[in-house]
Amino acid sequence: PLLRNLLSEGYVTQEIQIQDNKPSRKVYTITENGKKHLVELLEDFDQYRAMNDDEFYMRVAFFQFMDREYVEKILDIREAALKLYSANSGVVSNIDRLPDLSYDILFLHNYINSRVREEYKFINALRDKYGIKKK
Repeated sequence: PLLRNLLSEGYVTQEIQIQDNKPSRKVYTITENGKKHLVELLEDFDQYRAMNDDEFYMRVAFFQFMDREYVEKILDIREAALKLYSANSGVVSNIDRLPDLSYDILFLHNYINSRVREEYKFINALRDKYGIKKK
């Protein structure tokens, strides 16, 4: 159904390739219209999506097709989400209620903070790559 919709909208084309002693193969190719639509979908990035790693990484994979202003917007929103994520993780606040787990809670807290620090480095590297000023 998805491919049928993409075909009917003109976002992809279909070519049938005849193969010797095998069933015919369908090959789909994205059109210029499809590329524009994909970029429009990827540029739609809000705080909710920014909290999802897959949503962010998918967009990073297609930055080369986006205008610089959208790349900057996506990076800014992801950075804000990371700040919220780190500030609201709340794992350390549970230490007094769970003294037997304090080591694990601190271990998790350190992991989250190190992951966030590494992603900030990644975001700054992307800012450099696309000529965007660091915040």
